[in-house]
Amino acid sequence: MKHPAVMLAVLALTGCVPDERPFKPTPVPSVTAPSLSAPVSITAPVSITAPVSITPPAPLRPAFDVSLDFGPEWERCDKFDPLFRSAAQRYMPWGAKAESARWLKAMAIRESSCIPTACATTSTACGLMQHLEGTARDLGITDRFDPPQSVNGGARYVAWQFSQWRAHDRVYVTRMHLSLDGYYRGLGGPLGDQGRFGCLAAPGAPDEQWIDCFGRFAPPDAVHYVSDISTRVGHPFGGTS
Repeated sequence: MKHPAVMLAVLALTGCVPDERPFKPTPVPSVTAPSLSAPVSITAPVSITAPVSITPPAPLRPAFDVSLDFGPEWERCDKFDPLFRSAAQRYMPWGAKAESARWLKAMAIRESSCIPTACATTSTACGLMQHLEGTARDLGITDRFDPPQSVNGGARYVAWQFSQWRAHDRVYVTRMHLSLDGYYRGLGGPLGDQGRFGCLAAPGAPDEQWIDCFGRFAPPDAVHYVSDISTRVGHPFGGTS
């Protein structure tokens, strides 16, 4: 060693040799685990790029959406359409009201050709809907030649006929056919036929059972009456005419 005095001075200042300095580990930073109980705050706005589609409710079915037009041959009947509609609304609430009005109009065509003063040649029936004198009294009709009284009376009478078949669980159209038969020859006609010929089907039985009975056993004029009106309305009867 060339300068022993210098080395001694260095050793005196440090107090140790370089290899003997105490070890000081590097401190590790403390990391705190996140708390799962703390609510997560989302500050970023939610972006909705697709438009929200809202389907509007279906429009209500019009009160009268069935045509009362029976062609140019029966234009003279059109002036009574308000009567047919109001009577159907009041007395025949089943199905579409306009279809009930269509039944009434077809009946007026068949009964009187829409002539308010018409009278039958074979009975005392008169008026737009051809009421017999006794039936008119029962319905409270004081003037059979008055169209409003006649149409409202006809609607009341066919509605009453319609109600008589409720217990037999008939479908709507077949009950209308039965009602027309009763309107033409009285309730005893269809009841008598079904009772005599064993055609009174139990509740839930196919309506074809009554159609077959009516077509085979009812008087031909009654079958033709029901067939003519129901065909005009758009619900043809399945029997012969």
